[in-house]
Amino acid sequence: MPKRREDHEYLSTRIMQMSENHTLLEMARILSDETKGNISKSIIARHMTLLRKEGKIQYKDRPWTDAEDEILKNLNEQRTGISAIAEKLNRSIASIQSRICQNNLANRMISEEQSKAVINLLLTTDLSLTEISIITGTPFNAVRHIWKGIKPQTAQIKRPNPSRKNSTSVAEQYIRKQLEEIFRNQVVPKKNNRDWSGGRYEIDIPIKTPYGKFAIEVNSKLHADRKMIDRYKRRLAEKDHWIWIPLWFWDTPNKANLDSAVETVLNIIQERREEGSDYYNCFIQEVTELEKRYYNPHELLYDLKVNVKFGPSWADKDNETLILNYGLISLSELSKLLSIPRSNDAMKHKAKQLGLVKKRKIFNPAEDEIIANYYQTLPKENIIQMLQGWSWPSIISRAHVLGIRRKNLWSPEENALLQSKYSNESLKSITESLPNHSWLSIVSQASRLKIKKDQLIEAEKHSIPNIDKD
Repeated sequence: MPKRREDHEYLSTRIMQMSENHTLLEMARILSDETKGNISKSIIARHMTLLRKEGKIQYKDRPWTDAEDEILKNLNEQRTGISAIAEKLNRSIASIQSRICQNNLANRMISEEQSKAVINLLLTTDLSLTEISIITGTPFNAVRHIWKGIKPQTAQIKRPNPSRKNSTSVAEQYIRKQLEEIFRNQVVPKKNNRDWSGGRYEIDIPIKTPYGKFAIEVNSKLHADRKMIDRYKRRLAEKDHWIWIPLWFWDTPNKANLDSAVETVLNIIQERREEGSDYYNCFIQEVTELEKRYYNPHELLYDLKVNVKFGPSWADKDNETLILNYGLISLSELSKLLSIPRSNDAMKHKAKQLGLVKKRKIFNPAEDEIIANYYQTLPKENIIQMLQGWSWPSIISRAHVLGIRRKNLWSPEENALLQSKYSNESLKSITESLPNHSWLSIVSQASRLKIKKDQLIEAEKHSIPNIDKD
């Protein structure tokens, strides 16, 4: 029999006194303060279980009021977490979950059309719940909830067990599967994705190739409170020469979003193979801007003009000195020429205000309109000619930001040729037969058509042909 705590009797007495009017969390906080120790909710729960068996306390029988139901409904519609709702209403998590089911609030994030689409796929196909979630753009938990409701009607359809514990998100599973079909053993297995940091930090989808290591992070709303951990992990990975690729899915991802993310990863890897960096730099700049909203989105963004105290105002003479000398001499020498010595940051900030710092080039509305009208249909050479001064990776990145994807430009004849050759010929031979398509385009199209190679040539297992992109 396990040894009891020395303060067992004291804790039991206090729990009997407080259990009627306090939650587990509240009792844990009060007793931690009283004992100057770490009393967790699990310790309180074990004591309460023993006390119930001994008949010293009873389960609370507190009916739900209309006011509580209204609060529950509003918080549920705002997608507040179960634990936060439980604390707000001073009820257990189990009680909240039960009431959500009783009030038919479990499918709060899906529309009636999505619900009908999910039911139709469950009854008429043998797709897994994960695949149905991706196709319909419905949260996995909502799909599983609907499936449980009609389980007797689908008993004859064999599906993978959805109750099996899996810490991997639906988006990560889909992206990993697509990349494994293309890069095979270059994608590090899930069980080894902590090896790079000695077991401390995990990369969602690590890919090791002869021309670089790629750290693909699949982020969602759950990462909003992990800013410092994610940034430290990124610095550690980049120090070890990993190329950091964060893919954010703030809303429930659908198949189009996930395919677009896979295409982004392929473009970055292909660019690295060609020793370029324009596309990746554009991508990471856009992500950095988005992360200002994704990480702690309810907090106000840090504003230098509001939060930083600058020194005395700049005199006209000092402004003129800065205009004449900025960029021509060192900042330490420039500071000596000013009437009031300034820090490097102060001089850089003033130079930016005076327009002395070259601004990053951005797409204007006319160029955005060209991308919106022609990106999906015209060949890349025509688009580059229409957008003078912009590289193809920059155009791809801008189209991605605008939510525009290129249409499938494969003709029926090219599809037939790909189907006849892909299974038994080398990729080099296939790319020569299809000169208008890159290696990545060919592999992606084969994946769409569900064509698989019988056997990879040994050389193709370790390298990607250096073929120009579409």
